[in-house]
Amino acid sequence: MRRAVLVFLVGFALASCGRGGSEVSDAPGRDAAPATYAVRGEVAAPGEWPWERGVTLSAAIERAGGLTPSAAGEHVNLVRMKLVTLHDLGRIRTGQETDTPLMAGDVVSVPRRLEK
Repeated sequence: MRRAVLVFLVGFALASCGRGGSEVSDAPGRDAAPATYAVRGEVAAPGEWPWERGVTLSAAIERAGGLTPSAAGEHVNLVRMKLVTLHDLGRIRTGQETDTPLMAGDVVSVPRRLEK
């Protein structure tokens, strides 16, 4: 019995965070909105795009037109469900850091480089 409850709870948690195979919200009483991700900050064309399986952090930045000259590409933030992780786009491009796959609802934020 305990195992069945655990399996149910894990399945419920995965479905709640978008990993259970559902790409849109199916909560009762709410209109199902398309799954999206956003790219903000120092990119050529900040905005929001439909989420597609397999889109990565670097691909999302490229889709937003790439970094501006004042972008701090070594300090890219990925916001996912109240958790913020720091990524270095240069290290991703050279294979020294994993290019994180995005999930629906993610926000990629590229800060401005500090002036010295």
